[in-house]
Amino acid sequence: MNAVPTDAEPPPQSGPATTQYAPPGGWRPEFKYTATMHLSAAAYVGRGFRDRVLDDVYHRPNRAVAPNPGIEPVTVMRHVFRAHAIALAESGILFGGFVALILTGPGVFLVMLYLAIWACLGAPISALESRSLTSTAGARPRRYLNPRLVVGLVTAVAVVMAAVALLALPQLTRVFVESSGAGIYLPQGPDRRNDIATAALTLATLGVACAVCGYLRAKGINAIPDETAPGLPRDERVAYIAEAQDAPVIVHNASRRPFIGAGEEVETWELAIALRPADRGEDGEAGMTVDPVALNRAVRERLEQLRSDSPVTTSVPNLELSDHLLVSGLAVSGPFRKPEEFGAAGYGYRTVEEFQRDPRTPARHYLRCQTDSWGGELVATVFVHCALQGESLYVECSSHLLPPTIWRYHVYGERPMKTGTLFLGALQGFASMPGRLVRSPYHVSRALGRAIRNAWRGTRLFNAAPVDYGARVGIRELGAGDDWNDYFQYRDQIKYIGILEKQILDAIGSYLSENNVDLGEFEQRVFAIVNNGVMNYGKMQTGAAGAGSSAKVGSIGDNSHGKA
Repeated sequence: MNAVPTDAEPPPQSGPATTQYAPPGGWRPEFKYTATMHLSAAAYVGRGFRDRVLDDVYHRPNRAVAPNPGIEPVTVMRHVFRAHAIALAESGILFGGFVALILTGPGVFLVMLYLAIWACLGAPISALESRSLTSTAGARPRRYLNPRLVVGLVTAVAVVMAAVALLALPQLTRVFVESSGAGIYLPQGPDRRNDIATAALTLATLGVACAVCGYLRAKGINAIPDETAPGLPRDERVAYIAEAQDAPVIVHNASRRPFIGAGEEVETWELAIALRPADRGEDGEAGMTVDPVALNRAVRERLEQLRSDSPVTTSVPNLELSDHLLVSGLAVSGPFRKPEEFGAAGYGYRTVEEFQRDPRTPARHYLRCQTDSWGGELVATVFVHCALQGESLYVECSSHLLPPTIWRYHVYGERPMKTGTLFLGALQGFASMPGRLVRSPYHVSRALGRAIRNAWRGTRLFNAAPVDYGARVGIRELGAGDDWNDYFQYRDQIKYIGILEKQILDAIGSYLSENNVDLGEFEQRVFAIVNNGVMNYGKMQTGAAGAGSSAKVGSIGDNSHGKA
């Protein structure tokens, strides 16, 4: 008679137990909107980023929009508009004060003296504000900060300020005491003191205006963590930008690669095999049942399994799979988003599947396999294209990486934000008024030129050249930096690309086997690509092999990596 298992005696197991993976107790889930927060901050601290988003993405209604993986574009655009309004108001006020000082001021010397003293006093304040948690001047890499350099800069500013005061003292004495020389620097007459007071009051007013704008910038930066949700788009163009990530059709500029918005190309490999039925023995060869749509579906179903944890392995983070048609902006009649819009350009197909079955059209089908990690800071994308043509199967795989956002935009840390950052933002705006005042004519003229250019964009005076409706750059690409903040960030993306490529090849092989296709040539190609060949993405070094000698195979150079 078999014994009944009790709580004290667990039932016997027939095989080795499978241990479910569990993250360490100290592991903390990553924040989903890290990249969104950084690019929202870039709207305030990066004038170049803000201007390019407006000029190259928003004010281009006749152009398509590139996908923006890892971020919420509506949230970023909201802060771009807010920061742009603050910058325009500040530049306009400063330019008006600049003109007033020139027309009614007491003299160039006295104004420049005021500004020089102001700038010297404000330099340490700006340096202090740049070290705050949410600096309106942008983050600075702390690993490159040298305490001796900081002390040297503060000392230099103090010396310059003292020198300016000593040099200006004799001139001020002549201005106020020696009436015979006053006309060189100030207007003659009893109202000269009023002119001096007017200049000082004008500069103080401009300083207050800059302080208010600095406060608004700091307030906008502090509000970013509470405004990560996209909300309602501001207008139709912003809604179009938001839909670009999931739009079935991606229209790229003819001068750019079709994988717009995906970042830097890591590698592109392809293989082509002749389709032959497998030998089934004495009964002869059975027919093949290969279909490109079914093959793509099989690959997609295999990759969908990587989204969740298994008893043995963890999942690929935030894996998104989607089918897209990639087409040049010269091959369409507008910034298309949906396959049915191709009818306006004279195409006979209206669905993704129809284009997928005919690889001879300018619009090509790709399965986009995209994963983002580290809060959207890193995005790895693999584009897969399969075509049945010329009694052969052609497979193309192109991998891309989006590096982390620029370090200057990282104005958030692990510590909670403090209300004092608003005061520091206002103080930084007040302290930096002299530099902003001197640059205001350039900023105003540039803003007017950009406004006129954006108003005329899309208007054609002559219909000689064809129109390119393709996107040139994406918002996420504009915020990408050149450096990796962490070694494992780069290795993680290479890891995810390797996993996706391996699973794609395995899924294709399984599908071909199930549909009676001879795998001999396919296995040879895969063996050459992955197992026996060397995937190298840099310069190669090889050595001789033989009795008594050794050999090395590797890759060298910036951003190079290899698999052997």
